[in-house]
Amino acid sequence: MGPSLNKYLPESLISVLGFSDEGFESYQIDVRNRLAFIYLGQRYNFLSDETRTNFVVIGVTRKNYFDPEKRDRRLDWYFGVFDGPHTGQVKEKGEVTEIFNNLRRIVARKNRIPITSLEGILNRELKN
Repeated sequence: MGPSLNKYLPESLISVLGFSDEGFESYQIDVRNRLAFIYLGQRYNFLSDETRTNFVVIGVTRKNYFDPEKRDRRLDWYFGVFDGPHTGQVKEKGEVTEIFNNLRRIVARKNRIPITSLEGILNRELKN
């Protein structure tokens, strides 16, 4: 289990963005032999029931998590946003695959953030 976002964010922000109440990850996936903890929040556009914005925070282990000799508990953090449903809102396998591809695309150097900046980044996103 990954660290709780409660460690980094106020509960009010976690709730507004639709992350789990306890701030725990929604999924764990493999990204290039590194374990990734996916924190997925979602907000609806109240003007349109069809528009959903997904706020994604991903913590990725620095080394090969699956090799006990190379295991490193430190995480690199990434942030991204995409519109559309999340995995619990789709039924087709192709749609689920596309969502996980979106999540993997967020793990890129340009999206890497210092975890200490996460609250400010999320507050800016809320204003957009």
